[in-house]
Amino acid sequence: MRKANLVLGLIAMIIPHLASSSSPITSSLRKEFSLASYYNAHNPGSNNCGGEAETFSATAGVKLWDSGNACGKRYLVRCVEGGPMHVPCRFGGEISVIIQRRCSNLCDDEYDMNLSEEAFAKIADIDRTHVIKIAYRPEN
Repeated sequence: MRKANLVLGLIAMIIPHLASSSSPITSSLRKEFSLASYYNAHNPGSNNCGGEAETFSATAGVKLWDSGNACGKRYLVRCVEGGPMHVPCRFGGEISVIIQRRCSNLCDDEYDMNLSEEAFAKIADIDRTHVIKIAYRPEN
């Protein structure tokens, strides 16, 4: 009986932290999943968000763009699944990309990001696919 009360007490202490949006446990697990493609960063077009163009950059789809709120923000991106032919993702964890403008084409409800060619090649085999499933989260 005493053990059961101890376990229930511990659970009661942990649950509020799991429900809290500021909890390090939940904030590290909250990720968005989407599809991503790539563009040639040597001709990225205008950088609508100001600043210099960066090698690991991305354009944002409609959902992520959020009326410009994503402009200039950094996101940590990792490959989750290597596209329709199940091409393996490259191992190496997350990369940091900066949103430099809204995606002008190719981005629809399924595509949240169009990565620079260099960023895409860092996390996926660019010679075998140009679409991957990604997980991303804001960089803190």
